[in-house]
Amino acid sequence: MNKEPRLTGDQREELARRAARAAIKLRMQLSVPSAASLCSVDAAENLGIELRFVDIPSMEGMYVKSSGTETKSIILVSALRPAGRQASTAAHELGHHVFGHGTRIDQYIPDLDESSASCPDSEEEFLANAFAGFFLMPKSAVDQGFRVRGYAAEAPTARQVFEVSGWLGVGYATLIHHMRSSLKLINQNQAKALLLSQPKQLRREFLGNVSQADCFVVNQAWTGRPVDLQLGDVALVPSGCRTEGSGLAPGGVTPDGFQILVAVATGLGRIAAPTWASFTRIRPRDFVGRSIFRHLESAGDDL
Repeated sequence: MNKEPRLTGDQREELARRAARAAIKLRMQLSVPSAASLCSVDAAENLGIELRFVDIPSMEGMYVKSSGTETKSIILVSALRPAGRQASTAAHELGHHVFGHGTRIDQYIPDLDESSASCPDSEEEFLANAFAGFFLMPKSAVDQGFRVRGYAAEAPTARQVFEVSGWLGVGYATLIHHMRSSLKLINQNQAKALLLSQPKQLRREFLGNVSQADCFVVNQAWTGRPVDLQLGDVALVPSGCRTEGSGLAPGGVTPDGFQILVAVATGLGRIAAPTWASFTRIRPRDFVGRSIFRHLESAGDDL
C-alpha cells in the first residue's frame, strides 16, 4: 500500500484556513454565535444527519455518506470513549460531511498521542480534524470562556483550562493542544506545563476526593448550551442554587465551597439561581443508540 506523502507546512496552513472558514460558515448556518459553546451531536442531528452511539471497541467514529435523496448520511460514535472525546469525534465526522468526503471509518488507536493525532498526513483527515477544532473551539468562544470567568486565556492555570474545557464540551488536553497549535494563545512551554496536570488529579482538587466521573463547574458563565451529564457525573454550582427535575441530587459541599450535584437519573432538568439558570440533560453512562433518545427518562430495550 502506498503511503500518502506528508503534507507540507504551507499545505497545512491552507487546509487549516479552509477548515476554519467552513466551521464559521456552519456555525452561521446553525445560528450559533462564534463566541458560544455548542454540542456537535446536536449539530449533526440539526443538519439531518443520523448520529448513533455504538459499542464497537475498535472504532473511534465513522461517517457513512448518503447514497441518494432517500437516505440520510450517518455518523457513528463510539459509546466507550469519554464525553469530550465523543464530542470531538462527532465534530470530526461532521467535517467529513461538510467537505463532501466519502464514507470513512476512524479506528481507535489507544496509545496515539493527541498532538500527533491532530496532524495526520491525509488531506481529508487533516481537514476533518482542523474543522472539528475550529467548530468546537473557535477563538471567539475560547476567549469568551476565559474572559467571562475572569481568567486570562494567554496565562491560564490548569484548573481554569479544566473549567473552560468542560463548558466547551471538549477534553482537557484537546483544548490545550488547540490553544497552542491552532489559536497560538499559549506557547509550547505553557502547554507542556499544563499537560503535567491530569483530569483525574484536577477532579480530585475540585471535589476533595477521587472520582472517576466527570465534573463540571456551572455558574452564571455557563451559557450557549445545556449542561450535558452522564449518570454519576457531578455539577459544581454556587451555594444556594436550586434544581428542577429529578435528575440531580445533593452530594455535599467541596473544600472550595461549591455545592455538589450528582446526576442520578436520566432526563431533562434545570439548575437555577436568582440571576441565571442552565438547562441540564442527563443520559445513561456509555449510552448506545440513536442520539436523539439519549436523554429519555426511561430508555427502551430497542435503543
